[in-house]
Amino acid sequence: MNRQLTGCFGLLFAISIAIAAPPASDEIGQHELGTVGNPVRAIGTEGGREYIESLDCDNGAIPEYRRDVTTVVGPYGNSLEKYVMRCEADTVLMVDIFVDPNHEETITTPVAGFTSWL
Repeated sequence: MNRQLTGCFGLLFAISIAIAAPPASDEIGQHELGTVGNPVRAIGTEGGREYIESLDCDNGAIPEYRRDVTTVVGPYGNSLEKYVMRCEADTVLMVDIFVDPNHEETITTPVAGFTSWL
């Protein structure tokens, strides 16, 4: 009986991993960086904040930002952090950037409309 029970749990575990498996990187890459479909990958909340603070607006201005509460789950199965960025130029540009703080490295590629010193 224990063998059957262990086998069932093993099968359920394998199925749950298959269902929860993240999409292929080429699927994620079809979305613009910083969106829900392709969030910025970071090492924890501190890594996400470091990434956000490294961004400058296209015109060289330092953006203002705030972190908003969100319940959005990204393509890797993790809860995302949402930052609202504000750049002032001839017009005011507001951009939402989603960060997944559950990774082993923080990427350095800037999202569209920004430059980065990382």
